[in-house]
Amino acid sequence: MTIKYAGVYTGPSYGNPWDPSFEGFTSLAEAEQRFRERQETSGTWRLNVRNLNVAHGIITSTAEESTYWPATTPEDTIELYRVFDGEVAGEPFLRLSAGPRGGIVRENY
Repeated sequence: MTIKYAGVYTGPSYGNPWDPSFEGFTSLAEAEQRFRERQETSGTWRLNVRNLNVAHGIITSTAEESTYWPATTPEDTIELYRVFDGEVAGEPFLRLSAGPRGGIVRENY
């Protein structure tokens, strides 16, 4: 399993933007699927999460867990960062947000 993207959830349902917690994804399709799961479950089902511990941009460890996530709102987004050789890029490259009719919108930075 190679982590290719690190995501940070933002919006009213999520915590401190100055101390982000990263979730790891192996593909864009997986990131979109995880985002959609949060929209559909609204905190009522347990979700599998791949947490990344990141120090100074370097992934130091990963931890899989099954947990409840907060209910999402239409304003919640996920900012995706590319991961190269275990290093998280300094700037996000893509934002996922809720789209019309249950879809997902991709916005490039």
